[in-house]
Amino acid sequence: MKRIFSWIAAASALLVLFWICGLLMESKEASQWPRTQGTVISSSLTIDHLPSFLNWKKDPWRMYGTRVVYQYYVAFTPYVSDRVAIHDSNTLFVKTALGIMNKYRWHREVTVYYNPAAPRQAYLEPWNLGDLFGIVLTAVLLVGICLVICRDTF
Repeated sequence: MKRIFSWIAAASALLVLFWICGLLMESKEASQWPRTQGTVISSSLTIDHLPSFLNWKKDPWRMYGTRVVYQYYVAFTPYVSDRVAIHDSNTLFVKTALGIMNKYRWHREVTVYYNPAAPRQAYLEPWNLGDLFGIVLTAVLLVGICLVICRDTF
């Protein structure tokens, strides 16, 4: 049983690491895409509530995010997107989400990085991978669990 659990933990950690590597490669590629000017159409704060059974205080946790919608033109064709970064992530801190929302206020001019092969795919901050700390920490914990459980077999 220990061996099966350790293989599952190791495989999960590897999948997370491969996913992060994919994000890094996509970020590097998107940072080199052509740029055009765009205009923010709307910017709003989003609030997601985690189920109360996950919180021992019975007060649902809140995850804050932003929704920024912008319009841009490529070869006189209008496009609309809402992707700020490659990995848009929510945060527990309202101040962080409000900072992004204030950065991209309504009617503000923005630089848009668009995919020349598929102009509908666009980002405002392709280098920004969001908050990957929790994901990396999970991968490290899975590897640690694997090593602790199977220390006799390695």
